[in-house]
Amino acid sequence: MKNEDVANAWANNRIASTKNMKTDGSNLYSYNLLIGISKAGEKIVFNYTAKGGYFESATTSHHISHARKVASVVVCPSEKKN
Repeated sequence: MKNEDVANAWANNRIASTKNMKTDGSNLYSYNLLIGISKAGEKIVFNYTAKGGYFESATTSHHISHARKVASVVVCPSEKKN
């Protein structure tokens, strides 16, 4: 399985994982960092990239690039609700 497969599984509410990216179908993680959620039928990605101003790692940025292709919306991580 590839990272893009994990992103597609998340988009389709299915469980999937690779070594560093995983989803339970609802939430999407890069390592253990929550990078995507499902809310009211939408897939929301938190923009943990240098361009987004919240850089975590090159690998996480790569995971975000896959997730944003299937997401309904991409938002600033500061919009994440605990």
